[in-house]
Amino acid sequence: MRRRDALTLGFFGLLASACTVLVGNQLGKYSDFKVSDAVHPGSQQTDPCALTGPDAGNACSECIAEKCAADYSYACQPDGSTKSWFSTMQKCAEDPVEGYRDGRYAYNACSSYNRPDAEQIGAEDEAAHERAALICVRDKCYKSSPTPPCYQCSVGIKKPGSGSGVAVLQDSDCGRCIADNCGAVLVRCCDQVPEALKACAYPQDPTNKGTCVALLGADAGKDPADGGNVETKCQYDLAMACYGGCIGVCKLGH
Repeated sequence: MRRRDALTLGFFGLLASACTVLVGNQLGKYSDFKVSDAVHPGSQQTDPCALTGPDAGNACSECIAEKCAADYSYACQPDGSTKSWFSTMQKCAEDPVEGYRDGRYAYNACSSYNRPDAEQIGAEDEAAHERAALICVRDKCYKSSPTPPCYQCSVGIKKPGSGSGVAVLQDSDCGRCIADNCGAVLVRCCDQVPEALKACAYPQDPTNKGTCVALLGADAGKDPADGGNVETKCQYDLAMACYGGCIGVCKLGH
């Protein structure tokens, strides 16, 4: 074989090997759909067992995949067949946030797991498997801690001006201070957050800053534990847990 022919064959051999590695890596990208890079049904790389869309994995989907692995695997079989209740898992994994997410207001999609009285069924039928999955997600991901991965509260406010978007607490030093100090209370009282607290998400605006600082400096009042309604109790608990330690940084308007 002439030297030029040998070089040509060698080149194409290396090219084929490189292509094999690239294709293998690309396909491998979708093999670990349980964590963060899932493939949604209907896409070109269809994986019927995906919990979320591509690159949409989050703490909730990770929790379900890892801590409820047996139930997850049963809900979506290796051959891609799924149980009727697998879609409940998917919806929860996709939207665990209550509040603003990606500029829009979203409602937490895990309410199906908010069944504190649900107990295991002493059988091996489909109803028992579905109940076991419900209890696992409920206890390990939805009600697992004061700040569970499958119930997240995102407090935000629309920025002044048309088309300016939405700011959430995590977007500013002031808001992050509040979220860090009282994440658990925010989760418990997500639907009772006062408008003045939402202003703390965007203290760069002078009006919002004034509203926020006034709230943080207000007297929390008396604990309404005895005879107080849910809203009043939440306002008190938010004031006690969130406000005092953040007034300094919020005054800076950052």
